Amino acid sequence: MYWISNNSEVRELRNVDLPGRDWVLVPERIRREFRFSSYEKAREFATRIAELAQKEGHHPDITLSYGRVTVELTTHDEMSVTEKDTGMARKIEELFRNMQQ
Repeated sequence: MYWISNNSEVRELRNVDLPGRDWVLVPERIRREFRFSSYEKAREFATRIAELAQKEGHHPDITLSYGRVTVELTTHDEMSVTEKDTGMARKIEELFRNMQQ
């Protein structure tokens, strides 16, 4: 799979192991939208992600809106998706699953 980075350089992504079918690969990042029944539940999830990010030292972009949280992960130093991103995405998936119980 190929994509064009912000500086128009063509790069090849090899063996990007997305942490589930709902994550999508976009230029230089992976993205997933999580849905909730209320703003409060979405806010709680975004807060849990922020706490996890502080603990892990890897900070995603988080967009919060009514009943929805969108998460984007990239490794800025690499300008690409790395194992840091897919590992963090797996931990975010686990947070989501735990909130659904």
